[in-house]
Amino acid sequence: MKGNTGSSDAIVTLAVSMPSSSPVSVQYSTQDGSGHQGIDYTPITGTVTFGPQVTSQTISVPVLGDRLARGNKIFHMKLSQPTGAALGDALSNIGILDPNISLTALTMYGQPGDYISSGQLLVSTADGTFTPNRNFDQGVSFSINNSDFWNLDFAAPNNTVLVPGDYENAQRFPFQPSGVPGLSVYGAGRGCNTLTGRFSVLKAKYDASGNVKSFAADFEQHCEGASPALAGSIRYKSKLQQIFCE
Repeated sequence: MKGNTGSSDAIVTLAVSMPSSSPVSVQYSTQDGSGHQGIDYTPITGTVTFGPQVTSQTISVPVLGDRLARGNKIFHMKLSQPTGAALGDALSNIGILDPNISLTALTMYGQPGDYISSGQLLVSTADGTFTPNRNFDQGVSFSINNSDFWNLDFAAPNNTVLVPGDYENAQRFPFQPSGVPGLSVYGAGRGCNTLTGRFSVLKAKYDASGNVKSFAADFEQHCEGASPALAGSIRYKSKLQQIFCE
């Protein structure tokens, strides 16, 4: 995902299908698609070598930020001239999500020790399906189906309609006591028995039937009262709304 300024790295993973007892190498280079070098990304070329028994290596490609709503873009990673192994897919697509247009995505980062998600997770509509629902507390819930299943629940205190605002001292939905916001983020077979947290709803629009038209929220939760946090953002047909300084 690009930022509004500067550059951020797209991490591309190259892999061999099975370990080798001798080194394997391949040349790589970026190639324009709907995204263009010097505008959307910085072109790179090089050679990556897999040592004996090594099956994956990563490459960083600088993605260039701006504040123009130009839409999501794609560029390619091209592989050539392999040694020590046959070449599989010679061309792969690398997507750039534009935060300056409305998008649908889930981003999360679990601090070391967090039970739900270790490290960083990004899921977009290119990876899976997003299904929003109004929950029985007049809040908003999401089911996200990619290689894992993720669920997010947000509810205002006292069964009131969820509207933009800050919701502090949240507890696990749907077991939160009266007067307390409800929150629950779980998936991949992991969930909290109890949790504490907070969330901010930045956008919540519903149609005449009460269905979710667009939604944006940032959240933080702690499983079982532990210190490590799971923090993240959900966007459904909404802008990412990044923080910046002029």
